[in-house]
Amino acid sequence: MTTADNKPAGTVHEELNSLEKDTIGEILNISMGAAATAISTMLDLKVEITTPVVTLMAAGEFECKSLEPAIGTEIEYIEGLSGSNIMVMKQRDIRAIVNVLLGEESDLDSVEPLDDMHLSAAGEIMNQMMGASSTALTSFLEKRINISTPTQFDVSKVGQKIGRTPDECIVAVRFLLKIDSLLSSEFVTVMPIDFTKELVASALGGQLPGEPLEEPVAAPAPA
Repeated sequence: MTTADNKPAGTVHEELNSLEKDTIGEILNISMGAAATAISTMLDLKVEITTPVVTLMAAGEFECKSLEPAIGTEIEYIEGLSGSNIMVMKQRDIRAIVNVLLGEESDLDSVEPLDDMHLSAAGEIMNQMMGASSTALTSFLEKRINISTPTQFDVSKVGQKIGRTPDECIVAVRFLLKIDSLLSSEFVTVMPIDFTKELVASALGGQLPGEPLEEPVAAPAPA
């Protein structure tokens, strides 16, 4: 079950009803649970991703200063769903994970950008996480889901990437990532509202929340 802080911000007029919030929470619990398993397998460490906290806001009001310096990663759904998902993680957390993966001990608190080798390793981590997530979605939604190769970008442009206008509604979902004794830290995923509603509709068998259920047609009585 998801904990939701669904307070529309600024000029946002969209909203998520209780069914949508519960459904997106269930979807994200399943997909991020699969992502946690993928990281655990890669690192051979215990990994937990906690229950999501869902917030609705205007694209222009999204900020991730509490995570900076951070790394943004975007994936596009190229089969089964139409939309994108952005993940923002602390650069420090990425360094910690990459250190374990590569058997290194680089300075976790360095504010220097990751070098090409570390960016490549970070990309593989994200690829494994989101690949596992899409596989879980395939099973949950009972249809094939494929994603693009994750791409990294400047997090200062995350609002521009996820919203066509500053007033466009987006859904930000925060999680707590725990990796053994290595780290306990927050990360966030961001999705457009229309993609969020598409996910919900897919989970509900194609019926959009709020639509009346079709009344069953009674069979004619035998003559």
